[in-house]
Amino acid sequence: MEALASRRSTRVYTPRSRTPRSPTGSPTPARMASSSPPVAGTSWTAEHVMAVGRDSTDRLVEQPADTPGRYATVFSMRAGEAIAFVGIVDVCVLQGTATVYEQCVGARWQRVYSPTSHPLASIRAISDDKESGEADDGEIDAIRALWAQRAGGVVVVVRTVQCGLESLGRVSPHADVFKLRPLAQRLRAQGGAEDSDVEAEVRLNAVLGMPGFAPVLYVTTDLQLLRVPTDWTQVLERSAQAPVQLNAAFAQVPPVYVVAGAQGLGKSTFARLLTNQLVSRFGRAFHMEADLGQSEFAAPGALTLNLLDSAVCGPPFAHVGQREPYHAVYLGAVTPKNDPDRYAAGVAQLARAYHEYPAGDRVVPLVVNTQGWVRGLGLDLLYTLCEHVRPTHYVQIHDMQGDGQPLLDFDALESCDPQVTLVSAVGGDLAAGRGQRLAAPELRTLALLSHLYQAESTSVSGIGGMQHIERPVWASHVALAARRPLAVPLSDLIVWLGDEDVAASQLPRALNGTLAGLVCVARAPGASAHEWSDAEIRGLRNDSGLGDQAAAELSEQGARILLRSQAKDLSIPHVVYGHPNLRSTTFTTHVLVRSIDVSAGVAYLVLPPIASALLDRVIGLVKGPGAGAFGIEVPAWAMVDGGYRERAMGASAAANRRPRRLARAAKRQKFVEQADETNVGIQEAPYLSVEVDEGVGAATMRSHGGQMRRALQQP
Repeated sequence: MEALASRRSTRVYTPRSRTPRSPTGSPTPARMASSSPPVAGTSWTAEHVMAVGRDSTDRLVEQPADTPGRYATVFSMRAGEAIAFVGIVDVCVLQGTATVYEQCVGARWQRVYSPTSHPLASIRAISDDKESGEADDGEIDAIRALWAQRAGGVVVVVRTVQCGLESLGRVSPHADVFKLRPLAQRLRAQGGAEDSDVEAEVRLNAVLGMPGFAPVLYVTTDLQLLRVPTDWTQVLERSAQAPVQLNAAFAQVPPVYVVAGAQGLGKSTFARLLTNQLVSRFGRAFHMEADLGQSEFAAPGALTLNLLDSAVCGPPFAHVGQREPYHAVYLGAVTPKNDPDRYAAGVAQLARAYHEYPAGDRVVPLVVNTQGWVRGLGLDLLYTLCEHVRPTHYVQIHDMQGDGQPLLDFDALESCDPQVTLVSAVGGDLAAGRGQRLAAPELRTLALLSHLYQAESTSVSGIGGMQHIERPVWASHVALAARRPLAVPLSDLIVWLGDEDVAASQLPRALNGTLAGLVCVARAPGASAHEWSDAEIRGLRNDSGLGDQAAAELSEQGARILLRSQAKDLSIPHVVYGHPNLRSTTFTTHVLVRSIDVSAGVAYLVLPPIASALLDRVIGLVKGPGAGAFGIEVPAWAMVDGGYRERAMGASAAANRRPRRLARAAKRQKFVEQADETNVGIQEAPYLSVEVDEGVGAATMRSHGGQMRRALQQP
C-alpha cells in the first residue's frame, strides 16, 4: 500500500453505477414472476454441520441436527461463501478467517446484531489457511474438541443469545426488527414465488437456524444486505496498512479521520467500519459523534467522545448507552440550528480532550462522524469542526448526483492539510434491496427505547477508567412505571435550564416526566482540564447538600444562578439559567425524571445501568429544550407501556376499521370498540391524550409549499 503523504493530495473515486451481484460461488437465484428478482443473500453448501446442546449435567454435547432448542451450531464454509442472517448471536471462528461487518472474527465470542431495520450482517469466509488462535473461553475449547475429527475449511460457531433486545418489539412496533418473515410472505409483494425457492430457505433454516439466528437465502425488497463498495474497501485497507505519519520532530501523528457528507449516504456505517479497522490495528481508537440526531454510542441529543478497545458489530440502537463517554456535551436537541454556538463550543472541547489524551507511546487514532447538514450554517459548523479537530484524512461520501468535489476548501484553514478522499454513497453496493428503512424519528425512538429498557448487567469492564457494559441485557417486560427509581435529594443537585426561562417555583412541573441529561464531574485528564480527585468531589457537598461555590465553579461563565441560600430554601436544587462548564463537567447518560416530591425535597430518577457506578460523581441535571425546539422527549410508546400499548394499538386498529363518521364519534366518547366488542378506555394511559381539539387554530397548519389559492392564480 502506498504511504500516506504529509502534504495534501486528492484521490477522487468517481462513483459509477453498480449492479449488486451474488457472492462468489453463490447459486443463481430461481427466476421469479417479478420483474426484479431478489438477490441471493446466502451462498453456502451444507457439507459439514454439527448441532451442539447441553446434557443433564450442563455439559456441551453433540446433538442430532433436528433437535429443537440447540445451544450452538458449528459449520464449515469454503472461501468466498457467505451466510446472511437476521437475529442476535455470538460468533467465533475455530479455523481459518471469516469476517462479520468487515471485521475479522477469531477464537473469541463476538456479539453480532443483525436487525431487519438496517443492512443485514453476513458471515463471510475469507481463507482457510491458518488457525484462528487460542480460545479465551472454555466453551470454545469444548466445541473445538467435539469438531476435532471433522473436515477443515473455515469453521464457524454460532451461539444463540437471549439478551432481551429481541423482545423490544412488545414495546413498539418499530422495535420488532429481529424477526424474519417467511420467504413466501416476503415474496408476495414481488409478484409471487416458486415452491422450490420457499423449500430451499426452509431447508436452510432447518439445518442452520435456531432461536435468534435465521439465515436469509434471498434478500427481498423489504430487506437490505450489507455490501461494502469497492472504494470503501480501499480506504479501509489503507487505514489498516498505511504507515503512521511523522511530524517535524519525528514524533508519530495519530490518524484523525473526518467522515462528511449529506444525509442518508452511509456516514455512520462507514465511520463504524473504519473505527473497527483502527481498533484492530492500534488496539484503541476514539470515536467522536458530532451528529446530534443519530448518535452512535449515546441516545440522541449529545456530542460524545468515546474510547473503544473492541469492535462494534451492529446498528447504533444495539450499543447505545453502554459506554461511559470519555467526555461529552449535552444539548438535548436533535439539531444545532437553535444553538450553534453551544454546538461549536462542545465540538471544540471534545477535540481538546482528544488532543490532550495522555497516550504515551501508544498511537490512538480518532474517527469523527459529522452531521448531514452541509449547507449554509451547517457547512460553517463543518468548517469549525475541522478547524478544531485538525484531521489528517478527510473522507467525503457523495451520491451519484454530486459534482465529485469536496465540500470544504482546506486552503482556507490554517494547520489543516488532510488527505482528501471521495467515496460513493449507499446507492452503490451497500444496499442490495430497498429495505424497510426507518425514518430518522423512528430510529431515534428505537435508540431511546433501547436505552430506557436496559437492565442491570454483571459484565462490566473498564478501559482508561471508563465503564463499559460488555454483555448488555434488556428487560422490556418490565414497564418504566414499574421500575424502582433512585431517590436523590434535590439539595445535592444542580439543575441547568439552558436558555429556558422557567420560574424556580415551576421547576418541579417542568422536570416531571421528562428526559434529562445526567451531568457528572469530568475525570478526563488533560493539560487544560482540572483532574478532580475523590476527596475534591466529596468536598463539593456539605451537610446541607451541594455548596454554593460548587454551583458557581461547575457552571459556565455568565450564567445566572439562583442559589439555595438566596432562595432561603435548602430543600431545593441550585437553579442555573445557563449551561454546565464544558471543561469541569461531562454528560454521562439520559435519565427519566419519574417524579419530584417537593415536600420531601427528593427527585426520583430512573437510571440506566451505566450510571450505577458513577453516582458519587453525579452533580446535576440538564433540561433540554422542548419538542417545539427539536428537543428530546420520552417516546410515546414508553408512556403507554405496561398493558396500555396493547389497548392503544388495538383501539387504533379497531378505529381504522370503522367508518370515518363512527371513528370521530368514538374519539368524542373516549372509547373504541375492539374485536371482542368490549369497550376499553384508553384515556387511562398517563400523560397520553387521544382527544382531537376542535375550533379555529386548534390544529397545526398545513404548509402548501407557496401554492396560491385557485381564486388568486393568474389565468
